[in-house]
Amino acid sequence: MPKRKRKRGPSSLAIGRVSRLPMTPNQALGIRVKRALRKRIAPPPPVSEVVLVFRSEVFDRVIEAPKFYKIGESMIGVSNKKNVHPVYFSGEYIFIDFDKYKSVPKIDCSLMANAPKSADEFPKAASLQFKFLTDKIPSQSKSNFLKYLLLKHSKESNSVLRGRDIYRNCIKRWIRQAELSANMSAPESVRQNALAMIDVIEKEMKSLENEYFHWPSTSAPKASGRGFSIQSPDEGILSFFQYHVGFSSEVSQHARRAILLLIFKCDLPPILPPEHMMLWAAPNTSRRLYKIAHTLASLTRNAKRQKYEKYQEAISDWESDLGFLYRNLYVGHFKFDWPST
Repeated sequence: MPKRKRKRGPSSLAIGRVSRLPMTPNQALGIRVKRALRKRIAPPPPVSEVVLVFRSEVFDRVIEAPKFYKIGESMIGVSNKKNVHPVYFSGEYIFIDFDKYKSVPKIDCSLMANAPKSADEFPKAASLQFKFLTDKIPSQSKSNFLKYLLLKHSKESNSVLRGRDIYRNCIKRWIRQAELSANMSAPESVRQNALAMIDVIEKEMKSLENEYFHWPSTSAPKASGRGFSIQSPDEGILSFFQYHVGFSSEVSQHARRAILLLIFKCDLPPILPPEHMMLWAAPNTSRRLYKIAHTLASLTRNAKRQKYEKYQEAISDWESDLGFLYRNLYVGHFKFDWPST
Protein backbone atom coordinates (compact mmCIF):
# COMPACT_ATOMS: atom_id res chain seq x y z
CA MET A 1 0.00 0.00 0.00
CA PRO A 2 1.53 3.33 -1.07
CA LYS A 3 2.48 5.70 1.65
CA ARG A 4 0.36 8.81 1.81
CA LYS A 5 2.02 12.20 1.83
CA ARG A 6 1.11 14.13 4.87
CA LYS A 7 -0.38 17.54 4.13
CA ARG A 8 1.21 20.40 5.91
CA GLY A 9 -1.25 22.46 7.83
CA PRO A 10 -1.10 26.17 8.48
CA SER A 11 0.78 25.70 11.71
CA SER A 12 3.51 23.63 10.10
CA LEU A 13 3.86 26.18 7.25
CA ALA A 14 4.26 28.95 9.74
CA ILE A 15 6.99 26.99 11.51
CA GLY A 16 8.89 26.33 8.28
CA ARG A 17 8.65 29.88 6.97
CA VAL A 18 11.61 32.17 7.55
CA SER A 19 10.35 35.57 8.58
CA ARG A 20 12.02 38.52 6.78
CA LEU A 21 12.82 41.51 8.93
CA PRO A 22 12.04 44.97 7.51
CA MET A 23 15.00 46.70 5.87
CA THR A 24 16.52 49.58 7.77
CA PRO A 25 17.11 52.94 6.02
CA ASN A 26 20.88 52.40 6.18
CA GLN A 27 20.58 49.01 4.51
CA ALA A 28 18.41 50.48 1.75
CA LEU A 29 20.90 53.30 1.24
CA GLY A 30 23.75 50.80 1.06
CA ILE A 31 21.98 48.85 -1.67
CA ARG A 32 21.36 52.01 -3.71
CA VAL A 33 25.01 53.05 -3.37
CA LYS A 34 26.21 49.62 -4.53
CA ARG A 35 23.93 49.77 -7.56
CA ALA A 36 25.13 53.26 -8.41
CA LEU A 37 28.77 52.20 -8.15
CA ARG A 38 28.16 49.28 -10.48
CA LYS A 39 26.78 51.58 -13.15
CA ARG A 40 29.26 52.68 -15.75
CA ILE A 41 29.06 56.38 -16.50
CA ALA A 42 30.22 57.08 -20.01
CA PRO A 43 32.84 59.84 -20.12
CA PRO A 44 32.17 62.83 -22.38
CA PRO A 45 33.57 62.59 -25.92
CA PRO A 46 37.13 63.90 -26.36
CA VAL A 47 37.35 67.65 -26.78
CA SER A 48 39.73 67.20 -29.73
CA GLU A 49 36.94 65.81 -31.93
CA VAL A 50 36.10 69.25 -33.23
CA VAL A 51 37.66 72.71 -33.44
CA LEU A 52 35.55 75.86 -33.57
CA VAL A 53 36.85 78.55 -35.90
CA PHE A 54 36.54 82.28 -35.22
CA ARG A 55 37.50 85.42 -37.08
CA SER A 56 38.13 88.37 -34.77
CA GLU A 57 36.07 86.63 -32.06
CA VAL A 58 33.14 86.11 -34.45
CA PHE A 59 32.14 82.48 -35.02
CA ASP A 60 32.92 81.29 -38.55
CA ARG A 61 32.65 77.51 -38.86
CA VAL A 62 33.49 74.10 -37.42
CA ILE A 63 36.37 71.78 -38.28
CA GLU A 64 35.49 68.16 -37.54
CA ALA A 65 38.14 65.44 -37.12
CA PRO A 66 40.98 67.99 -37.36
CA LYS A 67 44.62 67.15 -37.91
CA PHE A 68 46.85 68.55 -35.21
CA TYR A 69 50.34 69.94 -35.63
CA LYS A 70 53.06 70.60 -33.13
CA ILE A 71 54.12 74.25 -33.00
CA GLY A 72 57.50 74.53 -31.34
CA GLU A 73 57.87 72.73 -28.04
CA SER A 74 54.55 73.36 -26.32
CA MET A 75 51.85 74.70 -28.65
CA ILE A 76 49.40 72.63 -30.66
CA GLY A 77 47.80 73.93 -33.83
CA VAL A 78 45.41 73.15 -36.66
CA SER A 79 46.25 73.83 -40.28
CA ASN A 80 44.45 76.09 -42.68
CA LYS A 81 46.00 75.88 -46.14
CA LYS A 82 49.66 76.86 -45.71
CA ASN A 83 49.50 78.01 -42.10
CA VAL A 84 48.97 76.39 -38.72
CA HIS A 85 46.88 78.27 -36.18
CA PRO A 86 47.38 77.77 -32.44
CA VAL A 87 44.55 75.98 -30.64
CA TYR A 88 43.17 77.22 -27.32
CA PHE A 89 40.74 75.78 -24.80
CA SER A 90 37.85 78.02 -23.74
CA GLY A 91 36.83 75.89 -20.78
CA GLU A 92 34.15 74.20 -22.90
CA TYR A 93 35.65 73.62 -26.33
CA ILE A 94 38.87 74.11 -28.30
CA PHE A 95 39.06 76.86 -30.90
CA ILE A 96 41.25 78.86 -33.24
CA ASP A 97 40.93 82.50 -34.24
CA PHE A 98 42.37 83.38 -37.62
CA ASP A 99 42.73 87.08 -36.84
CA LYS A 100 43.38 87.21 -33.12
CA TYR A 101 46.29 84.78 -32.77
CA LYS A 102 49.38 84.65 -34.95
CA SER A 103 49.75 81.63 -37.23
CA VAL A 104 52.92 79.72 -38.16
CA PRO A 105 53.90 78.39 -41.62
CA LYS A 106 53.02 74.72 -41.95
CA ILE A 107 56.55 73.81 -43.08
CA ASP A 108 57.81 74.85 -39.63
CA CYS A 109 55.41 72.47 -37.84
CA SER A 110 55.22 68.70 -37.49
CA LEU A 111 52.07 66.61 -37.90
CA MET A 112 51.04 64.81 -34.72
CA ALA A 113 50.47 61.07 -35.04
CA ASN A 114 47.71 61.06 -32.42
CA ALA A 115 45.18 63.70 -31.48
CA PRO A 116 45.50 65.19 -27.99
CA LYS A 117 43.39 63.26 -25.49
CA SER A 118 42.92 65.89 -22.82
CA ALA A 119 41.88 69.53 -22.80
CA ASP A 120 44.79 70.17 -20.43
CA GLU A 121 47.15 69.91 -23.38
CA PHE A 122 45.81 73.19 -24.78
CA PRO A 123 46.45 76.63 -23.26
CA LYS A 124 43.37 78.36 -21.95
CA ALA A 125 41.96 81.52 -23.52
CA ALA A 126 38.70 83.43 -23.25
CA SER A 127 36.06 82.84 -25.89
CA LEU A 128 32.29 83.00 -26.33
CA GLN A 129 30.28 80.72 -24.09
CA PHE A 130 28.89 77.80 -26.05
CA LYS A 131 25.31 78.72 -25.14
CA PHE A 132 25.62 81.73 -27.47
CA LEU A 133 26.72 79.48 -30.33
CA THR A 134 24.09 76.74 -30.21
CA ASP A 135 22.02 78.25 -33.02
CA LYS A 136 25.12 78.54 -35.23
CA ILE A 137 26.28 74.92 -34.96
CA PRO A 138 25.37 72.95 -38.12
CA SER A 139 22.56 70.49 -37.42
CA GLN A 140 24.14 67.84 -39.66
CA SER A 141 27.30 67.69 -37.56
CA LYS A 142 28.42 64.14 -36.78
CA SER A 143 30.66 65.12 -33.89
CA ASN A 144 29.70 63.37 -30.66
CA PHE A 145 31.37 66.16 -28.71
CA LEU A 146 29.19 68.82 -30.34
CA LYS A 147 26.10 66.69 -29.72
CA TYR A 148 27.18 66.37 -26.09
CA LEU A 149 27.52 70.17 -25.72
CA LEU A 150 24.23 70.85 -27.50
CA LEU A 151 22.38 68.39 -25.26
CA LYS A 152 23.97 69.86 -22.15
CA HIS A 153 22.95 73.40 -23.07
CA SER A 154 19.45 72.42 -24.15
CA LYS A 155 18.91 71.13 -20.59
CA GLU A 156 20.29 74.39 -19.18
CA SER A 157 18.02 76.35 -21.53
CA ASN A 158 14.98 74.51 -20.19
CA SER A 159 16.10 75.42 -16.69
CA VAL A 160 16.41 79.06 -17.75
CA LEU A 161 12.89 79.14 -19.14
CA ARG A 162 11.57 77.44 -16.03
CA GLY A 163 13.25 80.03 -13.78
CA ARG A 164 11.86 82.91 -15.82
CA ASP A 165 8.34 81.49 -15.77
CA ILE A 166 8.47 80.93 -12.00
CA TYR A 167 9.53 84.54 -11.45
CA ARG A 168 6.82 85.85 -13.76
CA ASN A 169 4.26 83.77 -11.93
CA CYS A 170 5.43 85.36 -8.68
CA ILE A 171 4.91 88.81 -10.18
CA LYS A 172 1.37 87.97 -11.29
CA ARG A 173 0.54 86.62 -7.82
CA TRP A 174 2.10 89.71 -6.25
CA ILE A 175 -0.05 92.01 -8.41
CA ARG A 176 -3.22 90.13 -7.48
CA GLN A 177 -2.42 90.44 -3.78
CA ALA A 178 -1.54 94.13 -4.20
CA GLU A 179 -4.92 94.73 -5.85
CA LEU A 180 -6.67 92.82 -3.08
CA SER A 181 -4.85 94.69 -0.31
CA ALA A 182 -6.06 98.00 -1.77
CA ASN A 183 -9.66 96.88 -2.21
CA MET A 184 -11.44 98.87 0.50
CA SER A 185 -14.67 96.94 -0.03
CA ALA A 186 -12.96 93.70 1.04
CA PRO A 187 -13.00 92.70 4.73
CA GLU A 188 -10.08 93.89 6.84
CA SER A 189 -8.95 90.31 7.47
CA VAL A 190 -8.76 89.66 3.72
CA ARG A 191 -6.68 92.79 3.12
CA GLN A 192 -4.32 91.94 5.98
CA ASN A 193 -3.91 88.43 4.62
CA ALA A 194 -3.09 89.91 1.20
CA LEU A 195 -0.36 92.06 2.76
CA ALA A 196 1.07 88.98 4.48
CA MET A 197 1.03 87.11 1.17
CA ILE A 198 2.90 89.99 -0.48
CA ASP A 199 5.73 89.51 2.02
CA VAL A 200 5.79 85.76 1.33
CA ILE A 201 5.89 86.28 -2.44
CA GLU A 202 8.65 88.90 -2.18
CA LYS A 203 10.78 86.45 -0.19
CA GLU A 204 10.13 83.84 -2.87
CA MET A 205 11.23 86.32 -5.56
CA LYS A 206 14.33 87.11 -3.53
CA SER A 207 15.25 83.43 -3.46
CA LEU A 208 14.98 83.33 -7.26
CA GLU A 209 17.31 86.26 -7.91
CA ASN A 210 20.21 83.97 -8.81
CA GLU A 211 18.19 82.10 -11.43
CA TYR A 212 19.20 82.56 -15.05
CA PHE A 213 16.69 84.22 -17.30
CA HIS A 214 15.98 84.20 -21.00
CA TRP A 215 18.21 86.59 -22.94
CA PRO A 216 16.00 89.41 -24.23
CA SER A 217 15.04 90.07 -27.81
CA THR A 218 15.54 93.59 -29.15
CA SER A 219 12.82 93.35 -31.80
CA ALA A 220 9.88 95.67 -31.27
CA PRO A 221 6.50 94.20 -32.23
CA LYS A 222 3.82 96.40 -33.71
CA ALA A 223 1.69 98.28 -31.23
CA SER A 224 -1.89 97.24 -30.75
CA GLY A 225 -4.46 99.38 -32.50
CA ARG A 226 -6.42 99.67 -29.26
CA GLY A 227 -3.76 101.39 -27.27
CA PHE A 228 -0.14 101.44 -26.28
CA SER A 229 1.83 99.22 -23.95
CA ILE A 230 5.52 98.79 -23.33
CA GLN A 231 6.83 96.02 -25.56
CA SER A 232 10.34 97.08 -26.61
CA PRO A 233 12.50 95.27 -25.88
CA ASP A 234 10.27 92.26 -25.43
CA GLU A 235 11.81 91.45 -22.06
CA GLY A 236 12.31 95.00 -20.77
CA ILE A 237 12.27 95.53 -17.03
CA LEU A 238 8.92 97.31 -16.94
CA SER A 239 7.12 94.89 -19.23
CA PHE A 240 8.66 91.90 -17.45
CA PHE A 241 7.03 93.16 -14.25
CA GLN A 242 3.69 93.40 -16.11
CA TYR A 243 3.68 97.21 -16.17
CA HIS A 244 1.44 98.28 -19.07
CA VAL A 245 -0.55 101.41 -19.86
CA GLY A 246 -3.18 102.61 -22.28
CA PHE A 247 -6.36 101.10 -23.67
CA SER A 248 -4.82 97.66 -24.16
CA SER A 249 -3.66 97.42 -20.56
CA GLU A 250 -5.72 95.56 -17.98
CA VAL A 251 -3.52 96.76 -15.12
CA SER A 252 -5.22 99.19 -12.76
CA GLN A 253 -3.68 102.46 -11.64
CA HIS A 254 -3.06 101.08 -8.15
CA ALA A 255 -1.37 97.96 -9.55
CA ARG A 256 0.81 100.03 -11.91
CA ARG A 257 2.08 102.16 -9.08
CA ALA A 258 2.59 99.15 -6.83
CA ILE A 259 4.67 97.58 -9.60
CA LEU A 260 6.82 100.70 -9.90
CA LEU A 261 7.42 100.67 -6.14
CA LEU A 262 8.33 96.98 -6.34
CA ILE A 263 10.82 97.67 -9.16
CA PHE A 264 12.33 100.45 -7.07
CA LYS A 265 12.89 98.33 -3.96
CA CYS A 266 13.54 94.76 -5.19
CA ASP A 267 16.58 92.93 -6.53
CA LEU A 268 15.94 92.80 -10.26
CA PRO A 269 16.32 89.49 -12.09
CA PRO A 270 19.08 89.54 -14.75
CA ILE A 271 16.79 89.64 -17.78
CA LEU A 272 18.90 92.17 -19.69
CA PRO A 273 22.57 92.11 -20.73
CA PRO A 274 24.92 93.03 -17.86
CA GLU A 275 25.73 96.46 -19.29
CA HIS A 276 22.03 97.34 -19.24
CA MET A 277 21.37 95.83 -15.82
CA MET A 278 24.10 98.05 -14.39
CA LEU A 279 22.08 101.11 -15.40
CA TRP A 280 19.27 100.01 -13.08
CA ALA A 281 21.66 100.11 -10.11
CA ALA A 282 20.89 98.84 -6.61
CA PRO A 283 17.44 98.82 -4.97
CA ASN A 284 16.22 101.90 -3.07
CA THR A 285 18.85 104.19 -4.60
CA SER A 286 18.70 107.44 -6.52
CA ARG A 287 20.12 105.66 -9.59
CA ARG A 288 17.28 103.13 -9.55
CA LEU A 289 14.65 105.87 -9.28
CA TYR A 290 16.50 107.92 -11.91
CA LYS A 291 16.34 104.99 -14.34
CA ILE A 292 12.64 104.32 -13.73
CA ALA A 293 11.71 107.99 -14.07
CA HIS A 294 13.77 108.57 -17.21
CA THR A 295 12.41 105.40 -18.80
CA LEU A 296 8.83 106.55 -18.25
CA ALA A 297 9.64 110.08 -19.41
CA SER A 298 11.33 108.78 -22.56
CA LEU A 299 8.33 106.60 -23.39
CA THR A 300 6.04 109.59 -22.87
CA ARG A 301 8.08 111.86 -25.15
CA ASN A 302 8.26 109.20 -27.87
CA ALA A 303 4.50 108.70 -27.73
CA LYS A 304 3.88 112.45 -27.94
CA ARG A 305 5.96 112.62 -31.11
CA GLN A 306 3.60 110.14 -32.75
CA LYS A 307 0.75 112.66 -32.46
CA TYR A 308 -1.82 109.88 -32.50
CA GLU A 309 -4.94 110.32 -30.43
CA LYS A 310 -4.90 106.66 -29.44
CA TYR A 311 -1.73 107.27 -27.39
CA GLN A 312 -3.33 109.94 -25.22
CA GLU A 313 -4.43 107.53 -22.50
CA ALA A 314 -0.97 105.94 -22.37
CA ILE A 315 0.63 109.38 -22.11
CA SER A 316 -1.79 110.31 -19.35
CA ASP A 317 -0.98 107.10 -17.45
CA TRP A 318 2.78 107.63 -17.70
CA GLU A 319 2.60 111.25 -16.60
CA SER A 320 0.30 110.33 -13.73
CA ASP A 321 2.68 107.59 -12.58
CA LEU A 322 5.64 109.94 -12.87
CA GLY A 323 3.83 112.38 -10.62
CA PHE A 324 3.21 109.60 -8.13
CA LEU A 325 6.91 108.67 -8.06
CA TYR A 326 7.88 112.33 -7.77
CA ARG A 327 5.64 112.91 -4.75
CA ASN A 328 6.29 109.64 -2.94
CA LEU A 329 9.93 108.81 -3.67
CA TYR A 330 11.74 111.87 -5.00
CA VAL A 331 10.64 114.86 -2.93
CA GLY A 332 12.64 115.10 0.28
CA HIS A 333 14.88 112.15 -0.59
CA PHE A 334 16.86 112.71 -3.80
CA LYS A 335 18.24 115.71 -5.69
CA PHE A 336 18.89 114.62 -9.29
CA ASP A 337 17.13 116.55 -12.06
CA TRP A 338 13.64 115.17 -12.47
CA PRO A 339 12.93 114.42 -16.15
CA SER A 340 10.43 116.39 -18.19
CA THR A 341 7.93 114.94 -20.62
